Amino acid sequence: MHDARRHRGQSLDTDDVLALRDLTSLCDELDRLAEALKHESEPTPAEPLTDAQIVARITAIIDNGRLAQMHQQMDDLTTALAQATQAREAAEHRAETLRSNMAALRDLISDEDVS
Repeated sequence: MHDARRHRGQSLDTDDVLALRDLTSLCDELDRLAEALKHESEPTPAEPLTDAQIVARITAIIDNGRLAQMHQQMDDLTTALAQATQAREAAEHRAETLRSNMAALRDLISDEDVS
C-alpha cells in the first residue's frame, strides 16, 4: 500500500490529469478484459494459459491500435514514475544534506556561546 501523505500538496498540470484519465481508462479496459476472459464459455484449462494464448485472447477483444496505445501509456507511466522516484530521492538527499549542515551550524553556534 502506498503512503498517500507523500503526495499531499502536489499539484497536477494538464498533462498529469490527462495521463491519469488515460490510466484510469486503461485500468477499466483491463478490468473488462479480465472479466471477459474469466467468463468465457469454454471450461477453465487445467494448466495456466501460455503467453501466446493470453495474447491471442487479448487481441481477439482489443484491436492492435488500442494495444499499441495501451503499451505506450504503460511505458509513459513507468517512465514518469521512475522520474518522480529519482526526483523524490534527490530531494530527500538535499534535505538530509541541509539537516546535516544545520546540525553543524548549531554546533558552531553552541561553541561560540561557550566562548
